[in-house]
Amino acid sequence: MRLESIFIRFYKSFNVDYMRQHNSKVQKKPWEIIKADDTEMWYPYIQVPIDPKITAVVGANESGKSHLLSAIEKAIKGSDYKDEPIGSRDFCRYSERFLVTSDKNRLPEFGTEWSQVSPIECKRIKSLSEIPQSRSFDRFFLFRLSGNSLTIYLPEGEGKYSSHQVNPQKIDEFSAILPGTRRLKSNIALPASIPIQKLVQKLKGKASYTRYEILSVTQRKRIRGLMDEFYKKSGRFSQARTLNTASDSGSDEVINEIISILSNPDSNLSEDELRIMSNSSAMYSALKM
Repeated sequence: MRLESIFIRFYKSFNVDYMRQHNSKVQKKPWEIIKADDTEMWYPYIQVPIDPKITAVVGANESGKSHLLSAIEKAIKGSDYKDEPIGSRDFCRYSERFLVTSDKNRLPEFGTEWSQVSPIECKRIKSLSEIPQSRSFDRFFLFRLSGNSLTIYLPEGEGKYSSHQVNPQKIDEFSAILPGTRRLKSNIALPASIPIQKLVQKLKGKASYTRYEILSVTQRKRIRGLMDEFYKKSGRFSQARTLNTASDSGSDEVINEIISILSNPDSNLSEDELRIMSNSSAMYSALKM
């Protein structure tokens, strides 16, 4: 299945969709209604389409980028990457539903829209919810209310939807069906700092590469600098070789240092580079698992 949209309401910088709320021509969705004291109140979710071609979220500081990413995590699994569950502290302070006494406050609410549901996934979802076994579907909406209560909405045509509860005893099992999220640690080096081939070598003990490919950035810079030094002295070195005499000592030193670096790629690494390489290997191993 594939994530089509994320729905957010009362979460941090995301309150409600004011444009929909003040448009009398908009058709209300069943999941947008809040019932309290025999009264129905309309609070439209903010809907953010998830385009499969999106590779980055860009915006100014404090514009809500991190809030959006954490909302996706909490909508899918009910907690963020630190395993922090949905809590009243996340409730939007700009909402008219916000209360100073946080213990009496509502919880933020999230929804997701899923498409391309396979027959196997469809069967599994029906076994964990109130959806009749005879009902087939390849698309559904999932809303997470009160922290961990899941409600499924299936399109029934002409703007109508049927609602079905997920078995409260099977919430974790149901969440395992949904695609997960991952976060990259910002203090882990990217290939520009530690070559991928170097990680493969550390994990497998061998890899197909040239010696230069597994050098660190610092070592590569040093090699390039030595090559410049060698080029400047190459005339004297070539002349000595032609006359079958001892080569220029400066050129010999350059060649010997190049050979030394290529012979032992782990030599002359700083403590930071060794730490980064170790962390990168650990992350690579975790991703493989």
